[in-house]
Amino acid sequence: MNPRSSYYLAFNTGFPNKFDRAHGRTGTDLMVHGDCSSRGCYAMTDQGIAEIYALARETFKGGNPSFQLQIFPFRMTAANLARHASNDHLDFWKDIKEGHDLFELTKAPPTWDVCERQYIFNAVAGAPLNPLGPCPPSASNPTLVAKQQADEAQFASVLANQERAAAEAAAIKERGEAVSGFFSGFGNLFGGGKDENITPVISGKPAPIPHPRLQRS
Repeated sequence: MNPRSSYYLAFNTGFPNKFDRAHGRTGTDLMVHGDCSSRGCYAMTDQGIAEIYALARETFKGGNPSFQLQIFPFRMTAANLARHASNDHLDFWKDIKEGHDLFELTKAPPTWDVCERQYIFNAVAGAPLNPLGPCPPSASNPTLVAKQQADEAQFASVLANQERAAAEAAAIKERGEAVSGFFSGFGNLFGGGKDENITPVISGKPAPIPHPRLQRS
């Protein structure tokens, strides 16, 4: 906790954690702070950090040695995951979504550990896991399983709709280009093309006003 931060209040995220170290990541002083300015930290408004900082301070006053910090790239909905389905981080995001969903369902920080270089939640193990070792079973939560199945179905549906829309847009574009090419060739066939040896009949100048007929005697 850094109440005298140059960026108006800050606390350390604890990076690199067990997961990051399993992937060989190093670094220090990755902070959450205010001032809406950052050189690699998690910056937010002064009002936002003031609220979070106060909650963190109170949990330490209550005797807790630490608090759980969850960081996600966006709201972990099936629609958002489908929107970023081609991203290289999709499998990782699906992994951490389980922790996100557990918190949403139970309103309690989920227990987590690292094995096989990935997060595992509610693992059935009596001791800390080897981050590079095999993963043990995890406690089953019927409500979580139902939510995951529903989200996977929605993910597949949104992805299919996106692919269908993209295919239809590509087909419309292809038809438009074909029609445009046909009429372009049709116009050239009947003299629609430009020929330097042809002088246009219509010059674009206004026609002269005709003189009145001479009256005959």
